[in-house]
Amino acid sequence: MKKILLIAILFTLFPISVYAVEDTTVRDLFSQSQVNAQEIEELEQIEENRVKGFENQLGFTLPQYTDNPSYVITFVDPSPQASGVEIDIDGKGFNKVTSPYTLPALGIGQHTLKFRFNDKDGNVQLLEYDFIVIPRSPIIAPPTFNDTSITIKGSGLSNSDILIFLNSNTFNHKDVVQTDSNGDWTLTVTPENSLVEGIYSVTAYTRKYGYASEFSDPTVFEVGDSNKGNSDKDVNPIYFSFAGIEIGDSIDILKRNPDLIVLITLPFLLGISLALLLRSIARKNKEDSVYKRVEGAIKSDKKKENEPTLREIFEGKKEDVKSEKEEEPIKEQEDKGKNVKNEKAKKESKEEKVISKEEFLKEYKDIDPDDNTGKEKKLPKIKVTLTSREE
Repeated sequence: MKKILLIAILFTLFPISVYAVEDTTVRDLFSQSQVNAQEIEELEQIEENRVKGFENQLGFTLPQYTDNPSYVITFVDPSPQASGVEIDIDGKGFNKVTSPYTLPALGIGQHTLKFRFNDKDGNVQLLEYDFIVIPRSPIIAPPTFNDTSITIKGSGLSNSDILIFLNSNTFNHKDVVQTDSNGDWTLTVTPENSLVEGIYSVTAYTRKYGYASEFSDPTVFEVGDSNKGNSDKDVNPIYFSFAGIEIGDSIDILKRNPDLIVLITLPFLLGISLALLLRSIARKNKEDSVYKRVEGAIKSDKKKENEPTLREIFEGKKEDVKSEKEEEPIKEQEDKGKNVKNEKAKKESKEEKVISKEEFLKEYKDIDPDDNTGKEKKLPKIKVTLTSREE
């Protein structure tokens, strides 16, 4: 019996010892996982560098996601033979494309794009991308409000969810609405404790098929007496009347309404400018009138063309001088002989002819100031003008 018990104990302890020898410690397992993680990281880095090298040859990069379903791709053919670039979208087969290439209106969700081409060494290469198309951000119209509620409207992707966030200093609200077939949506928010005055902001994003868009630009508006123009209430017309202004209130009104100063000052400045212009025109007209009167007076005082001047009166009457000038060409031939004789007589007689004072004055007796008795005789009045003769 003892032998049987001893054999049973030995068989029981034998597998325990065997398993104990083959067991691995936790430290060994941890160090082994570190080695594997490092190898995986190195392999991923090598693959990333390889992909970047081929992307540089293609001259093209693809974003991880976009809200444009018809995204445009640009690239170059790096192959020496210009063999072209092929693309496969969602496993539908490769097709040769040229740059720029527009994707065929992909739906919301993830897509697989594969590019096949020859590299600069002529080897066939294949690049694969996961490309996600997300919904576009919704558009929010200016909200309207009354004393109890706020109404928010907008547009977005048709038949999709719009997640709306309405916030203020004392109020936060989150809601979801669905767009109709045209992409329009409406949300009315009615706070429990009435609508509190203050600054509000609205943001939203679109969600469809589990993919969300980027947040929309925030729309900020004010609820309160200072902004009742955006409310649903009737707006009182704005009017202004000078009859309601008192002398004591004029300064306060101008301080509160600086535009009123401009409104008053501008006509005043325009009136001054117009007055100065009219004054300048009137002065110019007056000066022209004076010039014309002076010019007319000067012309009226001028002598006629045939009236003798003061010099001509002393030298002889103008008619005699004029007749002599007119007769000179007629008598020129008649006097030719006389002149010749006189010249001969002058040449023959070298002595100068001496005449007396009485004989000399005979020719100028009409203008002699003294008469035969030696008394001063009365001379006719001589009219003197500003000019010697009329032009």
